[in-house]
Order: sequence, then structure tokens, then C-alpha cells
Amino acid sequence: MPNTLAQQRIVDPVLTTIAQGYQQADLVAHRLLPNIPHDKEGGKIPRYDKSAFKEYNTTRAIRTNSVRVDLGHDSIPFVMEEESIEVPTDEREREDSALDTDEVATKTAQGIINLTHERKVASLVTATASYGAGSYVNVAADDRWSNYPSATSLPVVAIDDAKEVIRGKVGRYPNVLVIGPKVFKALKSHPTIIDRIKYSQKGVITEELLATIFDVDEVWVGKAIKSSDAGTMSDVWGNDAVLAVVPKDNKGLGVPAFGYTLHKKGRPLVETYFDPGAKSKIVVASDIFAAVITASEAGYLFKGAVA
Repeated sequence: MPNTLAQQRIVDPVLTTIAQGYQQADLVAHRLLPNIPHDKEGGKIPRYDKSAFKEYNTTRAIRTNSVRVDLGHDSIPFVMEEESIEVPTDEREREDSALDTDEVATKTAQGIINLTHERKVASLVTATASYGAGSYVNVAADDRWSNYPSATSLPVVAIDDAKEVIRGKVGRYPNVLVIGPKVFKALKSHPTIIDRIKYSQKGVITEELLATIFDVDEVWVGKAIKSSDAGTMSDVWGNDAVLAVVPKDNKGLGVPAFGYTLHKKGRPLVETYFDPGAKSKIVVASDIFAAVITASEAGYLFKGAVA
């Protein structure tokens, strides 16, 4: 007979399927750093040099060898961490509830883990230490996109300049802009933005309209909020803005992708067990992943884009 609660855990394939398919609508981290399944919890990601951008004499004379290009590369180490949370449902709750308590507990647990991923990615990509020289700016007070009276508050110009910085380093324009709700609010009221749509039929500035103005494929607003132990609520994405190259096929073959989330295959996973002392069924959701920036030059950070 099993003598510990851990030994009594049973993998639930139905709840695991629910967990694997569940994602809150306001989360954007899984789109900025797409999930890549991986067999092992640690390893190295190869990172190739810029040999493809060099000028070569590719003309081949008869009976001579073609010019050979040796791709130089280094590697980025990664170590995944396990995130796990338990949600109990009492026997009496299960008897009286009209809802599927297992599904509610699963979505609650997986939602907490998804928010953990969101917080970790936001913390990683909004840290200036994650970028090289010239790939971020601490926005000056007069230049902030919320400082409308200032003649130097020019978000469109700033983003255009940052796009050229990225293209100059990786040979590709960024296709995604990630912002928090405060940045989105400031942009919706910014005179230079409003001036660009005043003759259009759209009177409301949306993410799609901003994407057109900034000439990127998508603008994502990270609307997730988090709570401190004292119950104080705050935005996960804060006052920053991130431009990035995000591969559309999530594989990034030949593309200098900004980053990925390395994800252990078979996760997330949901197990259940019964706690006789608490007279409760316990739903345990776990996930194993690592958020990694693979090409910091393929991103640009506006630190403190708004006040």
C-alpha cells in the first residue's frame, strides 16, 4: 500500500488535456516567446554567427571548388524549472456544486502557472540587462509617450528608429510590439497617433490600428495583473514596450528569433489524489519550462515608455 500522498497521485489524462489547452486571453508571453517542446530539462541552444551577411566572391571558375562557408556558432545554455500548484475541493463542495469541480480546480491551478510564466517572461524581456548596447533606451521624462505637451514625445519616430536598429543588427525588421495597458492608454490619446487616423473611418484606436501605424504585423497588449501578498494589484507588463522579431511558424529556421520558451514534452501535467485528513480531492497541476532570449539583437526595449 502507498504510504505517502505523493505515491497516491494518479495522472489524469482528461484534466491534463484541459490544462494543456487552457490559456487566459489576456496573456501574451506564450506568443512573444513561443513554446518549443524539448525532451530534456536542460541543454544548449546553438546560436550561429553572421556569416550569411558577409560579402563573398561566389563566382566559380571551371574545375575549381565553390567557396566554402564555415558557419561559426556558440551555444546558449538553459535549465528548465518545475512550477507546481495544488487546488483542493472538499467532498461537500463536490456533492453540492453544479459545476465540474475537477475542471474548475484544473483551470484555476493551470491559470496560476500560466500567470507565473507571464510574470517570468515579462521580467526577463523588460530588464535592460537582457539586451546589448544600443538595443534598449531608458526613455527620458520629456520623451515619454505619456508626455503629450513635449515636442520630443514622438512614439512613431522612436519605434521607426528602433526598427532600423534591429534591422541593422539582424537583417530583419521586427514584426511584433508588446505593450502594457498603461502604454496602450497613452498611445490611444497621443496627438501624433490621433493625427494619423483623423481622416480614416476608424474613430477608435485598436491594437490592429496601432500595428498599421507602426508598420508591424501585430501589437499585443499584455493585460495580465498580479497581486502582492497584501492584495495590491499591479500590471505584469508595467510601463515598458518591447519590439521583437517573432517567427510566424514558431520554429525560427534561418530567422534570428528574439526568444523561445523551452517546454518539457508531456507538460503541463495534472495529477490527483485524495487527502483523507482534509476530506478533499487534490488537483495538482505542474509544468516544466525555461524562458530564453536567443537573440537579444532581435529585440528592442523602451524602458519607462510612459510615466
